[in-house]
Amino acid sequence: MIAFEEVVGGKLPHATFFHVDSNGSTEPAMVGTEQYLQSHPRSNFIYGINASSTLGGIAACERAGRLDIAHASSGAEPRSWPS
Repeated sequence: MIAFEEVVGGKLPHATFFHVDSNGSTEPAMVGTEQYLQSHPRSNFIYGINASSTLGGIAACERAGRLDIAHASSGAEPRSWPS
């Protein structure tokens, strides 16, 4: 996360980051992002730990009417192994 912020921050110096984790789940990520955006309205970049948490963060941004917030994800979902 720190390296990501350093690289992106170098290219987008006005970026203020929120790291979306919530154990990698969509619903908790949405709730957490909604709460964070309410208390930190200047945030303009969310970074998800995986695709599910990023999607939850994006949903929160859309619900808040914050289409100005950029987003990125560190990777895909964990691989599902056949039983």
